[in-house]
Amino acid sequence: MNLLDYKISFIVPTYNTEVELLEKCLNSIVNTNISNFEIILVDDGSTSKDLNLYLRDINKIYSKLILIRQENQGSASARNNGLDNCSGEYIFFVDADDIFDLKFLNLPNFEKNVELIIFDYKIINLNTQHFTRYVLNEHGLNINKDKSEIIKNILYAPNKFKEFSFGAIWAKCFSKKFLDANKIRFKDKLRKTQDRIFMLDVIINSSKISYFPLSSYNYSVNLSSITHKLNYKMIDYCKSIFDEVKKYDVDFNIKKYFIYNIFHEMLLLTYFHKECTIGWFTTSKEVKKLYSYFEFDRILSNISLQEIEGKNNKLKFIMYKYHLIYLLRLAYRF
Repeated sequence: MNLLDYKISFIVPTYNTEVELLEKCLNSIVNTNISNFEIILVDDGSTSKDLNLYLRDINKIYSKLILIRQENQGSASARNNGLDNCSGEYIFFVDADDIFDLKFLNLPNFEKNVELIIFDYKIINLNTQHFTRYVLNEHGLNINKDKSEIIKNILYAPNKFKEFSFGAIWAKCFSKKFLDANKIRFKDKLRKTQDRIFMLDVIINSSKISYFPLSSYNYSVNLSSITHKLNYKMIDYCKSIFDEVKKYDVDFNIKKYFIYNIFHEMLLLTYFHKECTIGWFTTSKEVKKLYSYFEFDRILSNISLQEIEGKNNKLKFIMYKYHLIYLLRLAYRF
């Protein structure tokens, strides 16, 4: 079988995306040589006047596009809305500021009822325009038999697929039948890292995965974007992620790396952020509460210094371990 034998849905959530970026994204999908496809564009309550004017006439521009509007509920809800309303047999998720880069020429055939197809991808730094291509070189490995390594990758644990992101939903193609049969959807309550939880569900339930050594996606990274700005909501977001991942029947020795990572990111965007103006005494008090909520001392006692890469990261790990919160705050600010 070949992907061109099926109808394909491209699900694109958007929220206040710049019109120019959204237009480039949609054009990149339309300009593939696939004929049987649809674009499900889900507007998650955008407030941008320019974007709303553009969306008003978008069906006249793209004949195979279905526009769905919803109140602002987050990208997880928007993607679920797209999933529930699409008619394609296979699905690509595309972020509204990224470029779909797969030309459907000479696509390899795949076994019938494949549930997930994994592609290579590029990450582009919008600040420098530098890009890095990521290629999944299997070295003779069978990804269907190495699911435990993929799960480790999703949860940030050391693994043999180290340089490749299985936790991202982009550069992957999903069987709609498989997602529906296993009731796999994004967790609406998660406003952060919902991709990795979704992929965890996919990998745990899948039995037929294919890999195509073709670059399919250009993922854009903007270091000045909102995802790098001070955001105290991150604390509640990360608590929700922690509560969710605890439910999975995955070895603690794998989960611990994931918890360490989200704890670090949470503090980086809150109390350790260079724009944080909360005083030292309150910061220390609140961070200690977070140590308790995330069972962070247990996490730290089960990770060895040798597992941490890079001198700076090792130093920060030691400071975490010995509760040197003031020094950590200084380290992240300068």
